[in-house]
Amino acid sequence: MKFVTKSSVLGLSLLTLALASHAQLPPEASAPPAKPDVSRSERVASPNRTSSRTWADSGKADKHRHQSEKSDKGDKGDKADKAAIKWVDSTGRTMGRAIGSSAILTTFDNQLATITGLYPDQTCDANRVCTYPSNGARWTEFESVYYTTADCTGLPYSLSGAMGTPYLGIPVVDSGGAYLYFFKAVDTTRVTLRSSYSNNVCAQIGIRGAFPTDAAPVSDVVPASTYGTPPFFLK
Repeated sequence: MKFVTKSSVLGLSLLTLALASHAQLPPEASAPPAKPDVSRSERVASPNRTSSRTWADSGKADKHRHQSEKSDKGDKGDKADKAAIKWVDSTGRTMGRAIGSSAILTTFDNQLATITGLYPDQTCDANRVCTYPSNGARWTEFESVYYTTADCTGLPYSLSGAMGTPYLGIPVVDSGGAYLYFFKAVDTTRVTLRSSYSNNVCAQIGIRGAFPTDAAPVSDVVPASTYGTPPFFLK
């Protein structure tokens, strides 16, 4: 009888501790992050590419392209560098080191930068039957930038994480081609976003989704061709 009583007490104690531990969890630990409610979309010719710093001339763009190429040559005597997998474009030019199968580690403004948004080079018909003409990759059409206005004008913002580098670049495709939007994670500020732009479409964010959030203003917008011409390949 004593053994049964002690076991019962021990079981009740463990149950009490488990319930107490669960009750102390903050409510946000189990709640999924809220997402903007896109309630209205409008196809436009191109987004507003206003940036917080002017990309003044093509000479500066060329400078960054050469810096990107130079940063990936490395020391020929370094075995680790020789073994590194790199992204190259259709002309054979090195774009940067590979981060998985969808991102590039390179340089921008003399600092490390991560460019995301690589997507399999595929062509799909109306029945979603897809073929892969090059077995390579291209810039995705699904990345978005956000605006505090309702019509995709003004300064663009990004909600993407910087992935451990000072700069992050994301491709945005429109009727004028693909452009890379760069931003710094340390520039994150609190704003209320009211529209988003992706693949020629400006979408208004509904009242339920227009809430204050942390976002980084885009500091520079450059033609994606500055870094490479699709398709891209791992080498």
